[in-house]
Amino acid sequence: MQPKPLKLFAIFCGVFVIFVLVGFVLSKKGHTPSPEHAVDALADGRTREGESELLLLIQTNPDNEELWYVLLASLATNPHPFPDVFKFDPSGRYLQAMNFALQIIAGKPTPVPELHPLLADIGGILMMANQDIKAIEFHQKAERLHPDSKTRQRILRSMKRLGWHSDFNRLMQDSIYFQSADDLLRAEYHLHKHDFLSMAQDILLHQFKNYRLSIVAASSAIGVCWLILLLHVGRSGSWPIRTIVGVPVAFILGVFSAYATLCAYEIEGLYYVFDGKQSWLVTLLYAVFGIGLREEFLKLIFISPLLLFFRKGAPIQVLILATIGGLGFAIEENNQYYVNGGATVIGRFLTANFLHMSTTGLLGFSLVSALNDSRQWGNFFERMAYVILVHGFYDFLLMDTTFGNLSFFATFVFILVARTHLRLTAELAGGRVYSIAPVLVFTVALAISMGISYLMFAVEIGAMRGFIQTLLSTASMMFVAMLFFQEFSRET
Repeated sequence: MQPKPLKLFAIFCGVFVIFVLVGFVLSKKGHTPSPEHAVDALADGRTREGESELLLLIQTNPDNEELWYVLLASLATNPHPFPDVFKFDPSGRYLQAMNFALQIIAGKPTPVPELHPLLADIGGILMMANQDIKAIEFHQKAERLHPDSKTRQRILRSMKRLGWHSDFNRLMQDSIYFQSADDLLRAEYHLHKHDFLSMAQDILLHQFKNYRLSIVAASSAIGVCWLILLLHVGRSGSWPIRTIVGVPVAFILGVFSAYATLCAYEIEGLYYVFDGKQSWLVTLLYAVFGIGLREEFLKLIFISPLLLFFRKGAPIQVLILATIGGLGFAIEENNQYYVNGGATVIGRFLTANFLHMSTTGLLGFSLVSALNDSRQWGNFFERMAYVILVHGFYDFLLMDTTFGNLSFFATFVFILVARTHLRLTAELAGGRVYSIAPVLVFTVALAISMGISYLMFAVEIGAMRGFIQTLLSTASMMFVAMLFFQEFSRET
């Protein structure tokens, strides 16, 4: 028996209110400034927010060169009054560097004294202002005057960003520069040497070092919500123990496939770099063959050994295990997307997360069907083409703006795939009545995801503004939420 809408609403509100209370308490503590958040704010065009946060950080750590460079680069490329900053520069070191940097950016011939750290400071400001060629010139002069690992790393970063591969590789062959490089710079070097194993190791080290506990906790909570719902809909209570053991294995394999995708993306960049400036047709082809093919193929490759082991299991078990592999991929992606704040949580919970889950589930199920019945291989290849094309077209609608903002139409593509998966799940799970209606479990999961979104908003922008932004983010996804309410209400 399906719960009444009023009951669902009451349960939703009850769960969400818990998060509201916690968010209210956290908002009172205020947002803790961080360099990462400040840089993200500047990149998103929230200039004053990013600069104000950098100023707070400089107050507590006025000797941090990187903070100064980022802030001064923002001021140099977007001039406006910001009088408070230089009171934390009593020696005038950064003010002097700023004045030279402004003249250099303006293209004025400027004789600069051969002094350290002046040359390094000018180079740092120019680098953060995306004036990499000029930045390299000043950093090289600074490094000759005063050899320093930070300066060497900045030279390497600028060369990498400019695409000066031969110069970059030449410097990286020098053990002094190699030791100064960070994990991503070493990954770039190993990539161009075609040492893909070392490249993968460096990329993974970078990933692990940059995980943020709060983001991982939020992403994990969303993952648990989907996992519980999948297991419930798949009637896991009647599964044998060995199939239950396969659940965490499927999830881990999905996470590994996400790491493999990062490496594949870097290798792909050896032969083709997509910068978003190409025609709509090139963007479409890249979305299908550069994103859809890459991600769906690697997810299937990693989950296949487990599916092969369980190929004789019940069809619903195969479908759910394959879907959990897609969930592992999606949750690892969340760790990267959630750094953009609470606005990404609801949207990814209702679309991107389930897109990866459903495509992997459908493709994995089709593979096992073909392995069990050779007459199904045609259906498998048809399903693979369908999944890759739909995934690519979905991303294309989000990426390309040639014909205006097409992201709304991506929703219809998502609904097409999601309904196919949900209907197949319902068919394979059988018609027995659930002791707890799936729509009730989904309601709780939606309330938790909305609550996590609110917590992130509340910490960033305050309790009341966070509440409004959470409602707006959720409202924009209500069309998709209705799909899930409708489909899960069919599970009786």
